[in-house]
Amino acid sequence: MILDTANLPAFTRDKVNAEVRQVYRILSRDLDLEHMRQVSLNVRIIGTQDDFQAYRQQRAPQLRTNSGFYTSDNNEAVVFQGNNPEQMRAVIRHEATHVMMAGLYGATPSWFNEGLAEYFEQLELSGQARQVSAVNYHWRHLNA
Repeated sequence: MILDTANLPAFTRDKVNAEVRQVYRILSRDLDLEHMRQVSLNVRIIGTQDDFQAYRQQRAPQLRTNSGFYTSDNNEAVVFQGNNPEQMRAVIRHEATHVMMAGLYGATPSWFNEGLAEYFEQLELSGQARQVSAVNYHWRHLNA
């Protein structure tokens, strides 16, 4: 995994590494070990909205986003740093899920791929424990 994490707040790099590795473990746990694929994940964190939009226009001009996107041509998750580290990490988990899904499973239905990405936005780690609190979020929307 390659992380471009210049100018990140203290400990954020370690948290990002732990969270992304946990998403990978969850997504890959049902694969036989002899069929396990290594996924190259490039995470590019961009510090200003202007720089983010310029890079988005260059790499994915068809997208309209202010926070993050995924490009398959180089397995890159691109994220705007912003001033909220928790939100930034959620976007990293979301975009990294797209990279891992493509690497592990190839083309999947967009509803499934996007649903998992939204699910992993809610991942919380505490030591070795993990919790995904997305169930309540999605349950409210399914019941609406």
